[in-house]
Amino acid sequence: MRARTILVITTAVFVICAIIGVITKNSFIEFDLDESYVGIFPESLMDSTTEMILDEAENYNIVCIEAIKEAEVGNYGLRQEVRVVKTFNTDKLKVGDVIQVAPGNTMLYANSGTETDEDVLPKESDSLGVNFCFVNTMTVGDKYLAFLTDQILTHEKLYTTAMLTISPLFSYSETQSTPLTVDEDADMGSVTKYKYAKDNEFFGGSEECIDKFYKLKETLLETYPL
Repeated sequence: MRARTILVITTAVFVICAIIGVITKNSFIEFDLDESYVGIFPESLMDSTTEMILDEAENYNIVCIEAIKEAEVGNYGLRQEVRVVKTFNTDKLKVGDVIQVAPGNTMLYANSGTETDEDVLPKESDSLGVNFCFVNTMTVGDKYLAFLTDQILTHEKLYTTAMLTISPLFSYSETQSTPLTVDEDADMGSVTKYKYAKDNEFFGGSEECIDKFYKLKETLLETYPL
């Protein structure tokens, strides 16, 4: 039942984002991140997502990590190098480990139609987006609470955040986030350009949604203090 709930919510969010084409792992494309599109999370899904995260937390590797490099964006989506500084619930990671972290549903997507040829990349004129899972990248030097899956790429020490609709990655620093407005010209669902979201910790579409993000953050940081 829980797995079905996760699937339903995740599917709903993907519909909102209107992901039409996915760039293959064997290809690489460079683009201006500021001009790419990111999804905006709806307040209507916040309560059920919060409940799911609180219920499922102990099923994941729970650690405090410090960002040591800026996030990189490529054909694989987002990745960022971090150092483990504290562990809460894990037998996979230890303090001092340096790993790569990516959002659980990381990918690039484009409004390039319904191409199925794996060798076809979006055209330069296509609108590109990055799936942040509604939480921004980490600021170098800051510490974050993270729920991580087990390692998925041994040679790169790559871990993804738990697939709980939003990326369970919360800064221990005080941050501010403002509601984001849907770009009606994007024709890609509930999205906006990253340049309008990059100063946010969370990508919510209303004051109520943003408030719920921060209430969830407060609850988790009290449970797993630095």
